[in-house]
Amino acid sequence: MLLRKVELEGEGFLGFAAFTGLLFLLVAATIALANIVAPWLAALIVGLVVTAIGVALLAKGRSSISSTNLVPERTVHSVQKDVSSPSRRCGDDRRKKPVRRGHRARA
Repeated sequence: MLLRKVELEGEGFLGFAAFTGLLFLLVAATIALANIVAPWLAALIVGLVVTAIGVALLAKGRSSISSTNLVPERTVHSVQKDVSSPSRRCGDDRRKKPVRRGHRARA
């Protein structure tokens, strides 16, 4: 369990490092573009490009999720089978042994 926790922390660090690297690349792209156009325009262009990429990835992700059938068919079938099975057994037991009321048990 401890090893898995350490592995997860390692993955979190790698994700943080990758995100930090991406931010540095965006800053570098903004600075490089600022040599050609005004710095505010360079930042605006980089921001718009990153936003457009994010929106495109979001739209692609939403369309792939909505087209996927997320109902666990085997689980639904298994639960329906489990639910119907005890009711049939209880019904069969009641028919075989009639319930007598009003009789006291002899000690």
